[in-house]
Amino acid sequence: ELSIAELQVGQEVEGRVVDHQLTGAFVDIGAGKDALVETEELGEGLPMAKLKRGEIVRGRVLRVEDGKIWMTLRSGSLERQPNAFRGKVNDDQTVAAFEGIPSDRWLEAEVCGLVLKTGVKVRITAPGVDKPGLGFVPVGAFPEGFASTVAYGTKVKVRVLSPAKGFKRFDCSMKDP
Repeated sequence: ELSIAELQVGQEVEGRVVDHQLTGAFVDIGAGKDALVETEELGEGLPMAKLKRGEIVRGRVLRVEDGKIWMTLRSGSLERQPNAFRGKVNDDQTVAAFEGIPSDRWLEAEVCGLVLKTGVKVRITAPGVDKPGLGFVPVGAFPEGFASTVAYGTKVKVRVLSPAKGFKRFDCSMKDP
């Protein structure tokens, strides 16, 4: 039996998946509180399958904060960028600022979210535009091999295909026109 107070970042833990939601999976690691494995932390690259309820997983403690536990199933560094874009959408001013950008123009972007089996959210910067925009790149618009290596914070180049006003995000591609 573990206690939350004893958990250390990087500590290896094992547990049973008790629930899976859009944000990720909840794992009982025996600490009296389930650990959250966010979608971005389900494994290397773009997660293509949910964890199954009852499945036993091994991972590492990513963060312990305010009585909550986050864990990762990925290898490598435990450093993560704060996700200021989680749950955000583009405001009308940002949509308008991006409207004049031609669809064949490449823009700098950074992966700020991974969506199970579907694609990635990107924070896009454009010359002359004050605020970054939020875009979505579907799996079909990935370059070869990208899905297996993508991680939160990956720097990419994208083209904005259309401002998807209904979703308040931009549809993007990482492939040549």
